[in-house]
Amino acid sequence: MNTKFYYGDSAFPIVLLFVALVILACDVTSLLSNTAPNSAPTQVPVAQVTQPPPSQPTTPPQQTAPTIPPPGAKPKIASPDELNSYRMKMIMRSKDEPKGESVWTIEAVKNPPAQHIVMGNIEIITIGNLSWTKIGGKWIQQPPPQQTSAGGLSADMLKQLEEKYALQEIGRETVNGIPCRRYTYQAEVTISAPSNVGFKGEMILRAQGETWVADQPGLPSVAIRERGDVEIKSNVAPGGTRPAATAMTFSIERELYDINTPITIKPPEGVVIPPTGPTIVGVKPSPTAKPTVSGKPTTIVPQPTLAAGTSLFADEFSSATLNPKWNWEDRWQDATYDLKARAGFLRITAPTGNDLAPWTNFDAPYLIQSADGNWIAETAVEFSPTEQFQGAGILVYQDDDNLVRLERCFGGIGGGENGIHFSVIRDGEFEVIVTAEQAPTNAKKVELRLQREGNRYTAWWREPGKAWQTIGNTEITLPQTVQAGIIVIAAEPAPDATADFDYFRISRPK
Repeated sequence: MNTKFYYGDSAFPIVLLFVALVILACDVTSLLSNTAPNSAPTQVPVAQVTQPPPSQPTTPPQQTAPTIPPPGAKPKIASPDELNSYRMKMIMRSKDEPKGESVWTIEAVKNPPAQHIVMGNIEIITIGNLSWTKIGGKWIQQPPPQQTSAGGLSADMLKQLEEKYALQEIGRETVNGIPCRRYTYQAEVTISAPSNVGFKGEMILRAQGETWVADQPGLPSVAIRERGDVEIKSNVAPGGTRPAATAMTFSIERELYDINTPITIKPPEGVVIPPTGPTIVGVKPSPTAKPTVSGKPTTIVPQPTLAAGTSLFADEFSSATLNPKWNWEDRWQDATYDLKARAGFLRITAPTGNDLAPWTNFDAPYLIQSADGNWIAETAVEFSPTEQFQGAGILVYQDDDNLVRLERCFGGIGGGENGIHFSVIRDGEFEVIVTAEQAPTNAKKVELRLQREGNRYTAWWREPGKAWQTIGNTEITLPQTVQAGIIVIAAEPAPDATADFDYFRISRPK
């Protein structure tokens, strides 16, 4: 990356870029809190923010007395990285000559990890372990980003920042629709440049200002708004060059908005991510893992009907309300289920972009419930997929790294259009057992069966009234009790997918 970014005819020196990257990765108040930015994620609901932030707080400050933390205690301020998604706008204004400002806009998504940053004439897109930088109108693919602490800071540096700050509550306000605690902060700390990214030297950073921290139930205590001044004395320089003492002062304004709303970050125009997908941080495929297609025969031989025994659960979807045994999972909260759209059916709609794969996301909506021991799961689904990849069928789920899918589909890895798709994710590694090309069908309504015998899973399908056909089996080690149910997928670029389920049953094999 270029070592300077420009506004007008002026340029910030490299040290400010370093500081800006630190601030972007952690934000000042996150660095000055005792919660590291890479701490464990928190489950959060969708916030109410959907519009870009206003220039002033939306309600006047309450006249409350300052709150002084107990001795030795410091308020915790969470990193924006704990959010499922967000947008951020940051303005940095130089107080030195030549004066100027730089406006940064950031979009970020946690799962799968992706980020889009625009800063003057520089633009950066990162998706999984792929990264592109645009300078002077030209996109250049960069090496995969290294796994480091926030902003390249070491644990010792983070510890310094955590210890050397003062934070005091001065009131409460609502900012961008979110109740917040308002704090003043002050800090002074010496930071050594991160040698792992090619810098040497150190800088003394003094910061003071105000921050508005979310105080909404279920939402991490992220800084929604921040305004402050920063003074830096530095001799930071790229490795191999002679350090020169510099000093600068600038102001920072930063706001978060569109918190936990659906955000799509795409690669640069004309760039296609390979269908095998990159390794995604947070899942556990092996370094060389790729989606594979099992070598199953393409000839499907009809088999005798697989007999079901004692019923464990049956839902004919005849009620207008959902059976309480079901658990509805919809991470983006953008999908729907409907028991009233068609009598006797459950309708699930998955918006485009809802997938269940390591190289994209795990946002597809599904209904699941506990199933233990050996069993047979069966459903009937009416579904007319038209584009790759759309699917609807049975899901067996332990976690994002371990699951089984059996679906009526269109497309998918391994080829084919309309057909049946059978796949697993085993310890984070995706494998297709049967492709749509190997099990083709244009039937609008199909019945699907999945049998568990210990660690072996066998898949069946048929058109209603016809003989069951087995299409293959696979082995995957899952707990005695798993979650089983139904799912709908609409992976980009396919449009929204809607499927009607006639029933779902679980029983013991005879």
